[in-house]
Amino acid sequence: MTGLVDVLDPLDDGARLTGAWLAARSGTTPVAGRCLVAHFVELPDGSQGETESRFISQHLGLAAGGIHGVQTDGSQWLLVLQSAPHDNVEPWRPYTIMGEEWLRLLGFTVGWHSIHVGDWIPREILRPYLADGLEMDDVLDWSLREAIGGLILEMVGYDARRFAQARLVRCAFKDESHECRSDVVDDVLARWASTNTGTEGKPPP
Repeated sequence: MTGLVDVLDPLDDGARLTGAWLAARSGTTPVAGRCLVAHFVELPDGSQGETESRFISQHLGLAAGGIHGVQTDGSQWLLVLQSAPHDNVEPWRPYTIMGEEWLRLLGFTVGWHSIHVGDWIPREILRPYLADGLEMDDVLDWSLREAIGGLILEMVGYDARRFAQARLVRCAFKDESHECRSDVVDDVLARWASTNTGTEGKPPP
């Protein structure tokens, strides 16, 4: 089961995942020393998750990525991940900064209902990969984008062990004919988007 599903409790049974995004800078940020925070947002009527995700990526300085989807009643939702470097002297400080940044962002929004749903200390975001049989030494050198991206891909049916192997050759479907983007996350999300008719927001274990 993906580690992200554990923070999606506000979703209705039958809610759908409709899209995902990752901050470009997270591709060069090592994951090992990063703290993360997750917020779940219920969007007001008329708002679109894809549009609001673009707004977040442009105005939330510590945004690392997120997903969006649709509840069973048709309303739209977001899950937003922030990331900041660990502080050895004041371990609480990164979380305070991310909370302040989130509150600043909310000041530019109208009608958002925001819930703080998760925190990760350094390396904790990697635990789902360890639960799937990977070793810590195999994942410590991953970028933040890879660590979050792999968890998102697991939600659309591309499992963690397959992701770990595919990232070594920078191709998600090396034995299949496809327009390769030389990036596993991009490969999988592009294929998923082209065939998506409503993936479950809460995948089964």
